[in-house]
Order: sequence, then C-alpha cells, then structure tokens
Amino acid sequence: MDYYINHNNVTKGPFSVAELEKFKIPANTLVSSPSGDGWIEASKVSELSGAIGEVSATTANHSTVSNANYHTTPPVLTNYNSTAGQYNNTPTEPTPKTWLVESILSLLFCCWPFALVSLIYSIKVENLYIQKDYIGSLEASNNAKKWFFVSIFSGLAVLIIYIAMVVIIGAEEFANALLS
Repeated sequence: MDYYINHNNVTKGPFSVAELEKFKIPANTLVSSPSGDGWIEASKVSELSGAIGEVSATTANHSTVSNANYHTTPPVLTNYNSTAGQYNNTPTEPTPKTWLVESILSLLFCCWPFALVSLIYSIKVENLYIQKDYIGSLEASNNAKKWFFVSIFSGLAVLIIYIAMVVIIGAEEFANALLS
C-alpha cells in the first residue's frame, strides 16, 4: 500500500512502504493512505514500523542528527524541529538524476510538447535539491523521466504512423500507375 506524508505542511507522495523505509521518517510524521482514512501518526501504522527512524535529542535545538540515522539511503526527514513543526531537511545523498540532457535532446528531435514538460521538471530537480527538499527533488526527477519517455514514445508513434501513411499512399499511387 502507498502512503502520503505531510512534509513541511505539504502533502507529498504517494510513497511505497519500501520508499518510506529508506527515508526513515520520525514517528510523529503524519501519514495517510490513498483510501482516505485520514491523517495519523506513522507510529500508529503497524505496516510502517520499519520506516520509523530514530531522531536524536539534539534535533529540537537545530543541532545535527545522530550518526545512527545515516545508515540508510537516502537519510531524509530525520531532522525534525518539533517547536517549529517542520523538518530541517539536510540531504546527504547526491542529487537525483536530472534527465536534463535527455529532455533537451527529446525537445530537439521528438515530440516537443511533452519534452518541454520533461525539461521543466528536469530543471526543478536541482533547484529543489538546493532548497534541501530531497523528496521534492526525487519526485521532480521521476516526473522528468516519465515525461521524457512519453515524449520519446509519442515521437516514435508519430514516426510509425507517418511511415505507414507514406507506404500506403505510395502503394496506392504505384497501383494506380500500373493500372493506367
């Protein structure tokens, strides 16, 4: 089952349980299933027991999180400021794949409307990462990839239809030339 999380008062997701286990979210993170059961703390969902990480006592005063939180990939959402009610997200993983080169090439050689969407998302990847929003950066990367492939496959579909039309029209013209 996939879950949505409330991150910086913004709904993110859906995320699979495996993805949330990589993030190691704090126990008091609000989660909701797509079925709309309402928002509850992650610690109250038995399926998410492996996704709950340990937040050190120094988290509340903006200090670093204990090294125990950095054993997963990516160690995200582990620095929770309970007084401000938000995450001090400090990603330590490399920037997710931006798909920028692929987007530009598909913009030039394929179906440009879809490639333009891919390009916009690919630019967002690094910008969100710089803003220390690793989850948003990961979502933008996935969207850039999705729209890149939509662009490629729609471009190929148009090319196949064009070739089929040329062959059909050419065959018809050839048949008319033989009959005349």
